[in-house]
Amino acid sequence: PMVRDLGSHNGTRVNGRTVGDEPVPLDDHGVLRVGDVLLTYERDRATDADEPAGVSREAIPGAASTTRRLRGQLARAAADPSAALIVGETGTGKEFVARELHRLSARQGPFLPVNCAALSPQLFESQLFGHARGAFTGAQAAQQGLFRAAEGGTLLLDEVGELPLSLQPKLLRALQEREVLGVGESQPVRIDVRVIASTLRDLVKLARRGSFRLDLYARLSLWELRVPALRERRADLFGWLDRLIQKWFRDRGQPARELGELDAEAAELLLLHRWPDNLRGLDRVVNRWCTEPVTGGLTVEQLRPWLATDAGPDTTDRGAQVTSSGSADSVRSATAEAEGKPRSEQSRPPKPSRIELE
Repeated sequence: PMVRDLGSHNGTRVNGRTVGDEPVPLDDHGVLRVGDVLLTYERDRATDADEPAGVSREAIPGAASTTRRLRGQLARAAADPSAALIVGETGTGKEFVARELHRLSARQGPFLPVNCAALSPQLFESQLFGHARGAFTGAQAAQQGLFRAAEGGTLLLDEVGELPLSLQPKLLRALQEREVLGVGESQPVRIDVRVIASTLRDLVKLARRGSFRLDLYARLSLWELRVPALRERRADLFGWLDRLIQKWFRDRGQPARELGELDAEAAELLLLHRWPDNLRGLDRVVNRWCTEPVTGGLTVEQLRPWLATDAGPDTTDRGAQVTSSGSADSVRSATAEAEGKPRSEQSRPPKPSRIELE
């Protein structure tokens, strides 16, 4: 849709930019501000039909369309024992999705996560598939390995994109044959393990470059679930902010207390921040807010340095002027204008906004 302001007193902004008589496009996941009211726009609104019952709203919270669709995909994938691949940027909560997938599958065995980037290339087979006693120097006792430890349950291969190319055929064989052969053992052992892999990397691109096996990707991605970035589920941001604040106090055994309100500019800045670290970046803001003294409501000036530590190469969303290192140009100009007005004019009740969506 297109947005234009029909002469309102308190102003209209789209993605941090002031809207006038000329129509401005409002893109998917865009932020519309009418006076001090903030709204997020979603082009394709998910319905109840997109979200089967059963997925925990505590594990996968949120009301954004992208979140609701993820819960729907998760419910459909859970009933199938096939391997699943969870993709998403760092800090989006991929392990939460994997744990909920395991819970919904009703598998009786354990959920066992393993970081592929931390697996020793020299001991990869031993760590995943086990080894016999005396199989190599230092193998003083037999070990069953992670696959057998997850028997009847789910094995999460976190950051599977970091797995060295030389080790990938061994993982592929275990997935295809549903059996493992430990180092120094003579007979393979059948396994009943559902494998879930997660990654922040584009495995198809890696396969084209020759650093990830395409056949392994095909085997892992029989179900592929994409966890949306925080900027793709802006409708959920303040819900996550509240959850992380409550968790901060709970983890420290403290009763939750009021932190004060966000003013409109600070709330807009949070919504338009690109969040390269996603929920981890939001958690850092919560930590600063809970530990540093904030008098009254949280303002842009207080929030700006907290977001600067979360800045990646591109810290603004498309078309936005709000950045981690500064407020929107329109925020600055609006503030300057307000400071120059007589007090009576500043306190005048704003005229209701009139905007038009085309």
